[in-house]
Amino acid sequence: MTSSSAAIVGTTAPKYYLQKAGTGNKVLSSVALPSKWYLLWTFNCGAKRGTFRLTSTKIGQPLLAVTDQTGLGGGGQRPFTKSGTYRFAMRTTCSWKVTVASKPPSAAKSTTTTTAPKK
Repeated sequence: MTSSSAAIVGTTAPKYYLQKAGTGNKVLSSVALPSKWYLLWTFNCGAKRGTFRLTSTKIGQPLLAVTDQTGLGGGGQRPFTKSGTYRFAMRTTCSWKVTVASKPPSAAKSTTTTTAPKK
């Protein structure tokens, strides 16, 4: 086994249940989710400060305010441990992206870049 293949052993990619992007207010279609999942979001308001509100509703349960952020942009993630059918809604004038996955993405993949040294 080579060292590059050893680094991949035991690593599984997240399963994506929902990936949506848009601008402005939006209520997404309901999605059935397992007992363990993560909600991830980002928003970008450009040069003008804005507000981003994300809510989640499990069918038969009261609305849950997931986040209420103000600024030029931002994001976050939150784990959930209850299965069921959920609906997500955004209230904002900003652009946004919402992802529901089986686990959060690897921080190393999203933040690490490799460059060759200059000669």
